[in-house]
Amino acid sequence: MDTMNRGDLLGFTRSSRGSLNLELALITALLVIACVGALTFLGGSISNRLNNSAGQVDGVGAAVEEVHINYFLTDGAGTITGYDTAGSGVNEVIPASINGVPITAIAAGTSTSPYCLPGFGQLSGTLTFADGITSIGNYAFYNCSGLSGTLTLPAGLTSVGEDAFGFCSGLTGTLTFPSGFTSTGIYAFEGCSGLTGISFPTGLTSISMGAFANCSGLTSVDFPASLTSIGGSAFNVCSGLTGTLTLPDGLTTIGTNAFYGPVSVSGNNANFSTVDGVLFNKTGTTLVYYPRSRSGAYTIPETITSIGNYAFSNCLGLTSVDLPASLTIIGSSAFNSCSGLTTATLGTNVSTLGTKVFNLCSNLTVSRPAAKTTWTATFLGCYAVSTYGSVDTYTLTVSAGSNGTISPTTLTVNSGSNQSFAITPSTGYHIVMVFVDSTPVGPSAVYTLYGIAANHTITATFAIGITDTVSFNPNGGTPPGSRGYTINDGTSFGGGLPAAWFTKTGYTFNGWNTAADGSGSAFTLLTTVNGSLTVYAQWIVQ
Repeated sequence: MDTMNRGDLLGFTRSSRGSLNLELALITALLVIACVGALTFLGGSISNRLNNSAGQVDGVGAAVEEVHINYFLTDGAGTITGYDTAGSGVNEVIPASINGVPITAIAAGTSTSPYCLPGFGQLSGTLTFADGITSIGNYAFYNCSGLSGTLTLPAGLTSVGEDAFGFCSGLTGTLTFPSGFTSTGIYAFEGCSGLTGISFPTGLTSISMGAFANCSGLTSVDFPASLTSIGGSAFNVCSGLTGTLTLPDGLTTIGTNAFYGPVSVSGNNANFSTVDGVLFNKTGTTLVYYPRSRSGAYTIPETITSIGNYAFSNCLGLTSVDLPASLTIIGSSAFNSCSGLTTATLGTNVSTLGTKVFNLCSNLTVSRPAAKTTWTATFLGCYAVSTYGSVDTYTLTVSAGSNGTISPTTLTVNSGSNQSFAITPSTGYHIVMVFVDSTPVGPSAVYTLYGIAANHTITATFAIGITDTVSFNPNGGTPPGSRGYTINDGTSFGGGLPAAWFTKTGYTFNGWNTAADGSGSAFTLLTTVNGSLTVYAQWIVQ
């Protein structure tokens, strides 16, 4: 066939670009409708790069609006996928529809730098959304620091993805969420340092982890009565929130490091209580959160028995803390990175310390009871650790009896320590049993006591090394023939019990028995052998 253009092949003449494109558009539309039943743009993305007047015809023959937004239209809805670099990027508007198709979503960016959608990094000035967009994807506008002014979220928006507006530091004013909004992704507005206020809609039940962390310009937050959960670090390092935040009565869950300044709850809250901006559980026995904005010394109330994880973490202005005698538990990282803290004394009633409790408290001298010998790792990075009082000790009395030894012999150990013993029979003898305080613990050659908190007596018994032979009969299995194993009298095979080395067609091996027909006693890894014997394989039909 001679080479011809697509117009000739379809029976058209190239009279004009406009008429050809119009005819192509009609045929394209009819073909797509015939194939999929609806007008659908395929191929992933249609990019408008118009620098002329509105209404110019694009490559598929349809009149295109004068926008510089890359988009994807399918199944009667549109998704914004990026920005055309030919546009100025200044004071852009996300339209309600393109070519008659409503825009309902902003796509997600990527998990690698620059994270935001293609071309969005050049956006500057105000950003306006037409109503109708219901979701904004992860990282969509991440680090678009050129955006400025008040961000008005569109009516109908229900979710904003992870880090969607992270570090858009030029956004200012109060961020108001529309009615019906349900979900903020983690760290959705982290680092939006220009925001001064947040207004949440009635009906919102949760704020995600880190959603507004490092929003240092915030001075006010309006929580709805419907809120039940605030994620960890949700308002952490919001250094402008120095006034008291009033938490709703229905709040049930608060993550660690959730706030920066003081907080308050009314007596109607069933889960929390506050005193002078400090957050406690309802009964006032657990200290949950201490304001990072505070400085100076703090005396923990005598009713407190536990301090929660991260309760004082990064309280840089805290200089000393008076821990009550009632305190028994201190959670992980409770005072982590409190670099201004200089003194703290742990009482003798403290029984549990989490990890990194005083980690990186570089100016802290902490005093602990001498008896708490296992607490060393929780003070990493402290200036100094001192001890007071004496260490409790316990006596471990060792009695090997005849025909064997136990090492070490009787000794004194510190409270909380571990101690191992080696049990060795004399030549020609074997271990019958090891006892701790008259309780048998097995014929082990090594036995260890952990977390010693009392006196103990360690004894062992030995027997002459009489050996027995146990014959293992396949009982119809292939290959036939018994195998004999030698074992010390009065002991068991344990993990050394032979595995089946034979098979029987149509049957599954089901252990050993002292009688071929299974009427005897089961022979297991724990069976004590007292005299030579034969055991038989047992079978079940497959």
